[in-house]
Amino acid sequence: MLSVTIIFCLFAGSFAVFIEPGPCPHINTVETDLSRLAGRWYQYASTENGYVSGLKCVMHDLFPLENNVAIAISTAELEKTGDHSIIESNITISEDYVIRTFTSGRIIGFRSFTFQNFEVVYGSHFVALGCENFGSNHVKAVTIFTYDKFPSENLIEEARQLLADYGISVSDFKKFDHENCN
Repeated sequence: MLSVTIIFCLFAGSFAVFIEPGPCPHINTVETDLSRLAGRWYQYASTENGYVSGLKCVMHDLFPLENNVAIAISTAELEKTGDHSIIESNITISEDYVIRTFTSGRIIGFRSFTFQNFEVVYGSHFVALGCENFGSNHVKAVTIFTYDKFPSENLIEEARQLLADYGISVSDFKKFDHENCN
């Protein structure tokens, strides 16, 4: 059941474990059309955080519905045991393109996370910032999702440059292992 919670946190914006001073950084969220994001997305890399340690083969199958609403089926494998986890989330997108995920389960209860895309290249990749304020501090994480299991571009450096343009620094990215995935 722990793996179910871990997977949920992955798709829901993966919050970093480092608390930083000040509020969440402001970014200009790019226009995002969930219907154009249909299909399988691989979680290529994420800033280091407690939720992604020990996972591989993290994938999200996105099924758009109507009115910028979608269902996501997220799967992953635990590196040490090989156990698989799967969860279902409902996804909505607001008029200002803020994405919210909603997941419920017996162990995790009801969870809602918010994240913003600051780059979307349909059929290739998208880069999302998840951030949550805690009083006068915040925690954040950046996640890169790709349409190809093994992208040819250096998306981590591209994401770092995009973040630098916003004056945002992040911890190191962890690339996910997608070898021998089912």
